[in-house]
Amino acid sequence: MYLICLGLFIYATAYLIGVKKNRWLLSGFNRGRVRDKEKLTRMLAMYNLISSVTLVLIGVINQPRFIYLIFLIVIGYVGLYFYANRKM
Repeated sequence: MYLICLGLFIYATAYLIGVKKNRWLLSGFNRGRVRDKEKLTRMLAMYNLISSVTLVLIGVINQPRFIYLIFLIVIGYVGLYFYANRKM
């Protein structure tokens, strides 16, 4: 149940970042160094959308063998953080 709630929260975050363009939600990223803020917004919104769908599906299926996907999502966020702060 908690994975479904977390997935819905991340989906709402993806909506606010991608559609409503609320860039204040990108607090962990160094927005002063990022040259293309629109690309960062699109990239984070898409990753949040994919993560939210994955978490909701894991919560609905409720199989313990899919728990490793949560660690992959966290590793993806860390990789996205370093990519955005160093390359963009």
